[in-house]
Amino acid sequence: MKSKLRIHPDVVISIIAILFSGVLAYEIMDYPQEARLFPLVFLGFFTLFMVIVLVRGIRKTVAKTENAEAVPESEWWCKWETIRNPLITAAFIIAYVALIGIVGFYIASILYMCSAMYYFGSKRIVLNALISIGTMVFVYALITWQLSVTLPVGLIFEAIMG
Repeated sequence: MKSKLRIHPDVVISIIAILFSGVLAYEIMDYPQEARLFPLVFLGFFTLFMVIVLVRGIRKTVAKTENAEAVPESEWWCKWETIRNPLITAAFIIAYVALIGIVGFYIASILYMCSAMYYFGSKRIVLNALISIGTMVFVYALITWQLSVTLPVGLIFEAIMG
């Protein structure tokens, strides 16, 4: 009996990453000449590594098609217990990036750090808040005072401040 063709997850992930790299490379071309070198070099290495992952994924797919025991079954199926934390972390990051535009970098960072620490096991809310606030005070002192870089204040505070 012929087995059903299944594509290894590395193939799908690497193709998505390579396409995303292409989109980023297109966006980087609008940068000034001096500013685009580092992102393009970094993106080039990333794309190279994704091509290596793609080739390995294709090899695993072919090996699994030819010999059912060639690649362990655990590499083929994602269980909720395995992918739950990465997906929740991705959701935290998406919410964090969205909140930066609304409430500003510092408030969004404090909310992100507190919620992530709580989710990943630190149930001491006051300590989480103190660590988050202390980190943001340090970042403010370093970035804003020392380097004179203004970070996003968000729509709410822009409306309040005029």
